[in-house]
Amino acid sequence: MKKVQLSDFTAAPDDGVVVKSVNPNTARVGLKLGDVFVALDGYRVQTLEQYMLIRALTDDPHLTLIVWNRNKYVEIETSLPDRRFDCKIETYMGR
Repeated sequence: MKKVQLSDFTAAPDDGVVVKSVNPNTARVGLKLGDVFVALDGYRVQTLEQYMLIRALTDDPHLTLIVWNRNKYVEIETSLPDRRFDCKIETYMGR
């Protein structure tokens, strides 16, 4: 597990976790179809399995994500029951 921060990211991601469906939870924090999670709670995320592992490390509902929104990286902080957006996400590989 690699610790990261927003300033570590510049170019579009080659991997991460992509948002494949949206709902009120995603809309509330500004997530859209195709957005890519590259970090969760300060740890780099390259696959869905890594995302799920990091998400399960605590039951604190607070999440901090670093997300590529097709134009730039943004940091999103939110609280969710069970730390879940309840949307479809999958491993993202390549642009």
